[in-house]
Amino acid sequence: MPPQRILFVIPTLGGGGAERVLVGWLEDWKKDPWPMTPAIAFSIKKEGPFLEDVDPDIPTYELGQDPDAPWDIFLKAWRLARIYRKFKPDLVVSIIAHANIMALLAARLFARDVPIIICEQTCLSENIFDFYPRLGFALKALIRWLYPQARRIVAISHGVKDDLVQSFGVDQTLIDVVYNAVDPAEIQRLSQEPVEWPVPDSVPAILGIGRLMNQKGFVHLIRALALVRRDIPAHLVIVGDGPQRKRLEAEAQRLGLTEVVHFLGFKKNPIKYMRRADVFAFPSLYEGMGVVLLEALAVGMPVVATCCPHGPYEIIRDGVHGLLVPVGNEAELAQALLRVFGDPELCRRLGEQARQRVMDFTLDVHRRAYREIFVKS
Repeated sequence: MPPQRILFVIPTLGGGGAERVLVGWLEDWKKDPWPMTPAIAFSIKKEGPFLEDVDPDIPTYELGQDPDAPWDIFLKAWRLARIYRKFKPDLVVSIIAHANIMALLAARLFARDVPIIICEQTCLSENIFDFYPRLGFALKALIRWLYPQARRIVAISHGVKDDLVQSFGVDQTLIDVVYNAVDPAEIQRLSQEPVEWPVPDSVPAILGIGRLMNQKGFVHLIRALALVRRDIPAHLVIVGDGPQRKRLEAEAQRLGLTEVVHFLGFKKNPIKYMRRADVFAFPSLYEGMGVVLLEALAVGMPVVATCCPHGPYEIIRDGVHGLLVPVGNEAELAQALLRVFGDPELCRRLGEQARQRVMDFTLDVHRRAYREIFVKS
């Protein structure tokens, strides 16, 4: 029988792919005959643009752990353990490394009988040093201690699984791989919503979507645009916000691109911008998988992506579903973008193959896989 009382632990409901996945789970399961009673514990803060999409009847808790001030982590783990005892979950499911650490630490120190499933969304060995360069080695040791104590670990790509095994010593038999998924019909609907497009219709346009942070590699995309514009007068539209926005705006200014790089900020429905652009660029330095990449494929966009660890090379076959380029190589990124702009037949073929490929990442397959894991746990 499936577990009925499930406590989801997540840092916030910010505008990322993992947060959208959780909101999608809750919506799907509300329509499902599975009699689930969910609750959410926010390991950092009860905030974010997706919070309004959560049913107000779902109980929520806030730990308030500050990832930049880790000395209170044991106090917040104790607080989470009290939530375990209050809600009495049949299963705890945590998403994103910060929440995973908190969920496992609470169970290890204060509530050992609570079954924990953790969902790893990124290349963790890169992520911890990117976000916490001073604490990276300490976090790595903590993860090596805690992660093997999960009931199961779900990795969103085989690359993420390999990273956990090779970098953190996790037993591979503990890990299930379940790709993130999309609903192609819903994406088509969202892509048709009205949009204010900042680029003239006759001008070639590149679209990038994501949080403005080092991991997403937007600085390389802006520099590649400068190379592209030696041949064609392309514009770049970036949908998303984050800590690197000022740096990226400064880089665009330095390159004389202020008028042709359009920063639109965070948009709850970024998919509607896809039907207006000519090519989708995915310049990440590392990923777990990349939900937005699947969304672009579902719309039928020509895609140029970095062959980063991990995700794109598990989704895209180079030259078939999109074009793959080396990480951080601005010249090759520019050449791939120019290739798309200059070859309408290539664009048509990539778009057709992209729509076919995304059918391998549907919600039905995704839901069945998670349900089996939850039941077995």
